[in-house]
Amino acid sequence: MNRDYVEKRLLEIGIPASRKGFRYIADAIMLLLSPDWECDKITAIYHKLASIHKTSPCNVEHGIRGAFQAARNEYPEASDKYLGSYYTNNKNTLFHLIKQLSFEEGGAAA
Repeated sequence: MNRDYVEKRLLEIGIPASRKGFRYIADAIMLLLSPDWECDKITAIYHKLASIHKTSPCNVEHGIRGAFQAARNEYPEASDKYLGSYYTNNKNTLFHLIKQLSFEEGGAAA
């Protein structure tokens, strides 16, 4: 799964590209799909993304949460399918999203 595909799908789901969370989510997906990344702890993801974007892990968490919430508010049908409607914390939502995108693309989920 490449970054262009991920970003296109995020836009279709309703995650606004104008939010910082959009970049964080795209980066998190690419990081989690990377064969070099072996940790599935959400705090490790926040710390890695914060390092990449020169910000704090708290800002990364908040940005991701805000972007997911914006999509859920604007496009509830698409977000239910791709983001899930139960267990809506960032970790569960990210993993649900990756599985949906991988299924659509025909690849294996992370």
